Amino acid sequence: MRRWTEEKPSVRLLLVAFVLVLTGALVWAGWFASASQNATWSPFLVSIAVVGAVAPRRRRSWMSRSR
Repeated sequence: MRRWTEEKPSVRLLLVAFVLVLTGALVWAGWFASASQNATWSPFLVSIAVVGAVAPRRRRSWMSRSR
């Protein structure tokens, strides 16, 4: 939980909003979208999820090196 204490509240809010929107989009693509919509949007959504998961780690490692 140390991660949450280092971040500003606005960054936390943005992260929570990002996760909620991405989760909703993945649920829509998996359950409610047609086959053609699912084939179009799933790779795009998964790539956004991967970038979103990797980006905070890269930023933290860069910030820790600058101290």
